[in-house]
Amino acid sequence: MKAEHFSRLHDLVGGIVYSPPKPLPAPFTGKRQLLEALLLDAIRTFHLLVHARKPGDRQRFAEVEAWITSADTDYVFSFINVCTFLGLNADAVRTHLSAWQASQNGAPARLLSAPKSRARIVQR
Repeated sequence: MKAEHFSRLHDLVGGIVYSPPKPLPAPFTGKRQLLEALLLDAIRTFHLLVHARKPGDRQRFAEVEAWITSADTDYVFSFINVCTFLGLNADAVRTHLSAWQASQNGAPARLLSAPKSRARIVQR
């Protein structure tokens, strides 16, 4: 895993890493990036839409929250499996996100500590 990806995960979940990410052969690095992107997108959505008012945004937040709080381990892309694969403690990540949500006190999440996207669009 590239250091920058690990750094973004570390920043978003407050450094709740209980083990180093599992080393994978080169052909599997794209899969790790997919799982990182999935988790990063869920955490960003959680941060950005925690105080959403529009029905569509509230629904997206509810879906992300349900995914994060799910105890499912049968599905390969379940929250628990993604965290485990990336070397994160799923319960600790949940606790961190719950504490962050409680600290918002009704203020719009976009104005406080929502993570900024570093992605850029490149036209080919």
